[in-house]
Amino acid sequence: QVNTDGTSIHFSEADMIAGIQTLKFDNAPPGLSFDGDPGFPDGQGQNNQWANFSPRVGFAWDVSGDGRTSVRASGGTFFDYPAAIYQRSLTTVPPWNIRSTVDGIVNWEDPFANYAPGDPGQTPFGGGVPRDVAWASDSVTTAMDYDTPNMTVTQWNLGIQKQLATDWMLSVTYLGNATRHMWGTQHTNQVIYVPGKGDANGNCFLNGATVNFTVRAGSDCSTTSSGNKRVRRRLAIFPDVPSSVSRKIGPVGHIDSGGTASYNGLVLGLQRRPATGITINMNYTWSRCISDLYQEVVNGGNADNGWIDTNNRDYDRGDCTTSARDNRHVFNVSGMAESPEFSNRALQLIAGDWSLSP
Repeated sequence: QVNTDGTSIHFSEADMIAGIQTLKFDNAPPGLSFDGDPGFPDGQGQNNQWANFSPRVGFAWDVSGDGRTSVRASGGTFFDYPAAIYQRSLTTVPPWNIRSTVDGIVNWEDPFANYAPGDPGQTPFGGGVPRDVAWASDSVTTAMDYDTPNMTVTQWNLGIQKQLATDWMLSVTYLGNATRHMWGTQHTNQVIYVPGKGDANGNCFLNGATVNFTVRAGSDCSTTSSGNKRVRRRLAIFPDVPSSVSRKIGPVGHIDSGGTASYNGLVLGLQRRPATGITINMNYTWSRCISDLYQEVVNGGNADNGWIDTNNRDYDRGDCTTSARDNRHVFNVSGMAESPEFSNRALQLIAGDWSLSP
């Protein structure tokens, strides 16, 4: 599932530093690629994954040959893709859609008077924007790799079923699965905290190096103002590229496909088949679900959500809370009791063929 309307986007930090410009939009900063640029997969932004192979296998064994004890096992590999809303983040970024933050408004009757790109409400939007569309500073960007693989889930199970007496069955089953290439958001242009205050010239320093912005002498290098946060983004903080370029790039949500998850469960079951009008089904599951961070959108909320530690996916790893729930102990019981058929017609009309299923 990919965008086929030409509104996919690709971001490369190396191309940004090298000054490689898209051929499609005049005002886009270097590092961005779109449909029609060299190397960009035509129309979709991703290469097709023709090598996906999902085998499945299973067997059942009647151990004693009398149908009273069976062993069953199966396994398979399956491919999945995030929900369609996940791909929305490729088209809710400039140049098709603009998110604007305006500071220092003086006249609320004309709030965009001092905003260089002008009134964002007058900016063209959608898939047919012109090549000279304006580009706001601190613009949200989605970074999607050309060869992002599909999420892969391998599932397996092993079960033993044993008939007890005439009407009862006891079962013991192990269930497991392993998820690979689970998509998540790695923000690669996060806001960096710069300690200290500006020197006599307003310069600030991080790890002994001068950063690419200034403040008033003696003022805090890091404040909560949105303007200060923009200049403290990772790509803008050191002069690898001119600030006029780097400050056009705001939150960069990189679609990372390295996430994993696992589930292992032991299921104990006891069943009584419908004899003498009574059916009972009980099972107890003891399991553990562990997962990396799972998200349904790339740039949701303020577009800065994603891994808590942008350099460490494992920081968010733990018991499943979103893609699934880590319910360690689950007990289920159900049953049904049926009234018999009566030879007396009146009694049959009143009491026959009823069932109670608590």
